Amino acid sequence: MLMRICERQKTEKYLLGLCQKIIVFVRSPVFERFYRQSIYALRNEDSTI
Repeated sequence: MLMRICERQKTEKYLLGLCQKIIVFVRSPVFERFYRQSIYALRNEDSTI
C-alpha cells in the first residue's frame, strides 16, 4: 500500500516536471519562431492551391 502511494507521488512529480518543461518550451522564442514559420508555411500552401 505504502509503495503504491510512493509510486503515485513519483508519477505526479514526473508529470509536474514535464508540464513545467512544456510551459518553458512553449514560452521560449525558439518555439515561437517555429510556430510562426509553420503558420506562414500553411498560409503559403493555401494560397498556391
